[in-house]
Amino acid sequence: MDPPRFPRELYNIVVNLLHDQVSTLKKVALVDRASANICQAYLFRQLTLRTRRMQHLDTVTATPCFKLYDILTSSPHLATRIKNLTVDNREPSEVDTDQYPFVALVVEDGFLPIVLHALSHITHLRLFLDFLSWSSLSPSLKSSIQKTFASPNLLDITVVELNDIPLSLFCASSGLHRLCLLHTTFASDISLDVHDRHRLETLDLIADDPRQLLDQSSPFNLTHLRKISISLGLSFRIHVQSLNLLLENNASTLQSLGLHICTLIIA
Repeated sequence: MDPPRFPRELYNIVVNLLHDQVSTLKKVALVDRASANICQAYLFRQLTLRTRRMQHLDTVTATPCFKLYDILTSSPHLATRIKNLTVDNREPSEVDTDQYPFVALVVEDGFLPIVLHALSHITHLRLFLDFLSWSSLSPSLKSSIQKTFASPNLLDITVVELNDIPLSLFCASSGLHRLCLLHTTFASDISLDVHDRHRLETLDLIADDPRQLLDQSSPFNLTHLRKISISLGLSFRIHVQSLNLLLENNASTLQSLGLHICTLIIA
């Protein structure tokens, strides 16, 4: 007698309940081919490319970007599964420097631009760049970041510790829903007409001094904001005119407001 067959919907319910159990999802994907797609959606949904220490700088195949590139080359459909991407360029701490004397920075990995170009379905992008300047990035990396920012799928951008990032980059994010910035400075590289600015409905901002995003040089049309969450550095507390103007301009549309003035730290 054949074993009883259960509806596929029941299998999917079970897999959904296991969404945060990585080892179990891997096993299910291997033993039940029909569940592989939904398992992969959970396994690859959130990905972090992190700086690491290496014994040999020439060990290219050990870099996280190469490993991901290798996976995407052999299984290109997995690129559609990756929705949340974090690029963490901060140097690792608490590592034996004698055993691992070299640091392989993510932004110096030649495969990072290729990987970014391949991940066109990203909805959430987080860049932790450790006080780099935009001009210090390689041309290929800058081009790949520009392309990622321009993706209509991108809903959420977090940029931490990047200096002189061009404001024009944010103009291309037509579907942007949330913007989070920390210890990031801007280069006003364009002159924007108010009608050309991207209309932003939600602003989630963490900045020591956000005036460039709140005044007339902003790449966003901020007159239709519905939700505002802003954490400001102590140094900004005496420069509140632009913030007052922002709130006045959105008095008729604003539905949610969160305002914090504090000493900002990096989590």
